[in-house]
Amino acid sequence: MSEKNASSSLRELLCALVLGAVGCLGILPVSAHGSDLFASLAWIALAAAPLGASARALGVRLVPYGFVAPGVWMAGVACLDAAIVRDLPTPLWGALAWSGLYAGGWALAAAFARNRWRVVFALTLAVALLAALPEKGGLAREPWDGEFVATTLDLSPVALVTESSGAIDWPWAKSHYATLGVDRFERRPFRGRLAGPVALVVGCVLAWLARTFARSREPAVRPAE
Repeated sequence: MSEKNASSSLRELLCALVLGAVGCLGILPVSAHGSDLFASLAWIALAAAPLGASARALGVRLVPYGFVAPGVWMAGVACLDAAIVRDLPTPLWGALAWSGLYAGGWALAAAFARNRWRVVFALTLAVALLAALPEKGGLAREPWDGEFVATTLDLSPVALVTESSGAIDWPWAKSHYATLGVDRFERRPFRGRLAGPVALVVGCVLAWLARTFARSREPAVRPAE
């Protein structure tokens, strides 16, 4: 490997590690009670797609270095899971789910390479909206109509990641129960063993299509005369 290629690879790896560290910020203690597992998963769910787009914007290839960041998140969640009383039933499926979101974000930034940082900004807003919509951002006293809440939960990256990880009872927690009104409707949570792999496959396929599309738009190199 040439010195230039080695320097480029090192730069990609360092960028991926920094993105991994950003995704692990949710593991930090959020109160006097210490770290919260749901808060950690929610933060990763919110950050996965924008950080994937950021990786592409920074020139980090999805393979071999791009997936370093989701791997760092998995290690962080595993350490937190081992340190608290409650264990996640299916953390691996959750990791596949957030890796799929990450790859999807990377794909969007690759497809719109000229506006890649705008993609990062737009994804950040979109993910925040999808996560806040089921609970009206926590600003309203009365929840949405039951069917609408169920639909928005199916679109929420937070629901995808947390439920794929096995935390299927999170809507019934005291902090969410009243704002979601979960006693007024029936909804089947994401099944991690199906949702996680599907999310990863879809994300990787989108990344491959985006990369293929980007290459097709690159100007052909004319041979020297």
